Amino acid sequence: MSIICEDLSRVKLAEKLRSLVAVKAASFSSFLIKKLNVGQGGTLPGRVLMAIDPHSMTYLSKGVHSLVVSGTNGKTTTTAMVSHILRSYQTFSNITGANMDFAIAFALSQRASKVGANSVDPSSKELKLGVFEVDEAYLQGVSIAIRPEVIVLLNLSRDQLDRNSEVRMVARRWRDFFEENGDMRVVANCDDPLVTFAAFGSSNPIFVASGSNWSLDASSCPLCEAKIRFDPEGWRCTSCDFKRPEPTWKISAGGDVFYEEEYLGCVDLSIPGEFNLGNALLALAGTSTLLNSVGERLDMKESLESLSQFSGSGGRFATSVLDRADGATVKTYLAKNPAGWDALISTVLSSNVGSTLVMGLNANIADGTDTSWIWDVHFELLASKFQEVVVVGSRRYDLAVRLSYAGITPVLAEGTQLQVLNNPKVGGGVEFTYIGNYTAFFELQRELVK
Repeated sequence: MSIICEDLSRVKLAEKLRSLVAVKAASFSSFLIKKLNVGQGGTLPGRVLMAIDPHSMTYLSKGVHSLVVSGTNGKTTTTAMVSHILRSYQTFSNITGANMDFAIAFALSQRASKVGANSVDPSSKELKLGVFEVDEAYLQGVSIAIRPEVIVLLNLSRDQLDRNSEVRMVARRWRDFFEENGDMRVVANCDDPLVTFAAFGSSNPIFVASGSNWSLDASSCPLCEAKIRFDPEGWRCTSCDFKRPEPTWKISAGGDVFYEEEYLGCVDLSIPGEFNLGNALLALAGTSTLLNSVGERLDMKESLESLSQFSGSGGRFATSVLDRADGATVKTYLAKNPAGWDALISTVLSSNVGSTLVMGLNANIADGTDTSWIWDVHFELLASKFQEVVVVGSRRYDLAVRLSYAGITPVLAEGTQLQVLNNPKVGGGVEFTYIGNYTAFFELQRELVK
């Protein structure tokens, strides 16, 4: 027996019932997780959903026009920026940061979010949009299942070395996938040679000059293996014709946005970091491409105003008040790999940061158990501004050794991360800056929320 869905497609009644049971079970498990305060309720419920209905992602994505964001750094922030721009539309999104296939399936199973009145075409109120961040290794599988209109590629650098593929293997798999699926529109960061190499597999990529602060993994050409030369004008292979393509979208250091040669306005972000200007530009380019694909048009003025109100996602770039007599606050940053740490070190050095810098390092499964990557981070740059750095986390001794070699005195303190921050003997002044890797960062966020 079959039933007819809203989009006039036919689905067997048994498949419909299985999907309904899967969604109910996943929603109930998410409710329990949040009620017991043991997580954000996006990962395990997704596993429950796909265990009951392995094809749920394809079924639930029917009638949803999607954009996916992938890359090593900036996925959560860029995805949240796109969702923020599209907040007047009905959107499905995995903004908690869970970014594997089961997390996307669970996000699709939940009620679409919509904030405020839609100021575009009244008919677009019925338009359903998906905005999903996707792990680099899951990009192909998720894209086959939900067939997104737009794929936004940020950057590629080494991450979680104990279990992730070498970045050139990822770039090659992406390129092969785009060559086999030419109908998918790719919006790519042309300042990253590996992302550019992958994007050229698409029939008509849109290139965005969003910057790249990490070039060690792209020091040789992915086509001929000759050296790639980087300079202020871009990059090019020293042997073959592979070079940085001319971008369609550009942004200045001050936030001025250009489409081709047309000035569109200025991005005035409240969150720090030059890399976030690049994320904002990719969010604008991706959102514009998505809306164009469904007959809508991006209101640039409204979008720029929306981005100026964006304050980050999941505690990234957040400021919290500590339980100290001096009323000190802590600003929290998340960095998961050498590229992320280097970007935030640059941000900290260029900003008026507090007098105490705290760094957290764990090596749990979600982080990757190999911490050798810390030797690729340019901690030496901090020595000119910070004589001491407080180190916390389960691998604080590894980090202490690395900082010692960088000419910085590590300050080791016992207790949970929040206990260390609240300890009146730790630090001075009324401001702390915290940089932590994945599980260290979220451990502190949970403590701060409590």
